[in-house]
Amino acid sequence: MCAAILPSLLLCAVANSQTVSGQAAPSDQALNGQLQTGDVIAGQTLNVESATGPVVAATTAVGNSATALGQQANLDFESSQATQGRVAATTTFAVSGYAPSVTASTSAVGNTSTAGTCCGGTTGTTSQTVGGDVGATTNVTLAGAVGSAAFDSSAIGNTHGWNAVNGSVYATSNQTQNASTTALVQGTPVEVDGPSSYTAEAIANNVSANTTSSPTTLTVNQTNNGGSYGVDAEALIGQHTGADVLVATTATGNNINVSGNGYAQELQSTQVNNAGTNSDATFVNDNASGQITVSAYGLGNSAIVSNAGPYTAMATDQESNGSVNAVATFNGTSTGGVYATSTGVGNAVSGYACGTCQGTFQAYNTQNNQNAVTAQTYLTSVGVAGGVAGSASAIGNTATYQVTKNSH
Repeated sequence: MCAAILPSLLLCAVANSQTVSGQAAPSDQALNGQLQTGDVIAGQTLNVESATGPVVAATTAVGNSATALGQQANLDFESSQATQGRVAATTTFAVSGYAPSVTASTSAVGNTSTAGTCCGGTTGTTSQTVGGDVGATTNVTLAGAVGSAAFDSSAIGNTHGWNAVNGSVYATSNQTQNASTTALVQGTPVEVDGPSSYTAEAIANNVSANTTSSPTTLTVNQTNNGGSYGVDAEALIGQHTGADVLVATTATGNNINVSGNGYAQELQSTQVNNAGTNSDATFVNDNASGQITVSAYGLGNSAIVSNAGPYTAMATDQESNGSVNAVATFNGTSTGGVYATSTGVGNAVSGYACGTCQGTFQAYNTQNNQNAVTAQTYLTSVGVAGGVAGSASAIGNTATYQVTKNSH
């Protein structure tokens, strides 16, 4: 019996949204064409004096969205999406008294689509283009006190997912981002009694394939030209008290992630990143009773294929022409220890083949990094118990391949 896959995507603000399902016919085709010319804006403001229960805010803006599902049938998905206007989501969150927990999630996406089937073949070609800036911003003011806090901003220019269960995927995805992709979480002063997290992620182009017992052959072409801000993820936090604290940012130009657990997983890809990529995680505090982690990760191009099956093949071409910068900053005190890390990478490729089934791996890779890659960690602490650790790593090009033969 086939398990249900591809849950519906719930959106707070969606300009165009389509869902196509193939259930009975042996072969189904979904043809999708979407054009969003105007701005798509979602904004939310919460001013809370006090609350006895959790306070939650979710703000989402999406230019174009499409989902195609197949069940006991072959599915061919042909899709073209273009967003020309600006896509922006903003959450302004303030608590003046007390709340046991506060959570805010802000998301902006230019184009998103998903296609897949259970117990059949999935084929198709997707094309996604963004011409306007995509940005998610979360503003936090906790002048009173809260028990715990979690704030997140996520901005993605183009994203597509291929999925299959007991079937196959043979498909192509093309993505172009011509504008800025920015994610920001900022807050001061912030009063938190317990654990807190502040995360920001910005990705210009993203393609993923997630399959179960299904061979996959995927071709991906990604170009990130960026705008005036390129790809930028920032978390800028000032906090007085607290327990465990996480401040993390990730900025990526082009990203591909193929994951399967059987048969062959094959990827042929071209990634060109022409925009600057900046990741900045900053945390300043007076006193914390737990462990503090500050992490900044910046990446021009990334391609990953992970296969628990017998055969993995990769032909990857990466070119990064924009600068990559990652900065992690901590200034304050803690009784639980502090760890700050910054990582900047121009091009990264990683592949894995099954280690228990006589796996075979083939790879052809070219990487060209034309601009600076920097990683900077600034750690200033007074009265920290539990140790202080910092790291900074800058890498122009990196490739990692792993295959392990079972000797039995």
